[in-house]
Amino acid sequence: MARAAYTQTLSRALNEAVQRPRTPYYGAFTQVLQSHVHALLAAESPDSAAVAARLHRDLRDAFEGK
Repeated sequence: MARAAYTQTLSRALNEAVQRPRTPYYGAFTQVLQSHVHALLAAESPDSAAVAARLHRDLRDAFEGK
């Protein structure tokens, strides 16, 4: 049962995948994403809404070279 669910999720992800955006700031974008996800996973009881809002803002800024 678990394998079927995994296979279905993986199949959907691969079918809906898109090419990553082209930007000279992709390295900064990746760094921001990794640091925010790490902090979220390391937090004992994260405020998901606040984390999502900060991540959205910081990724947008990185993508724009700010």
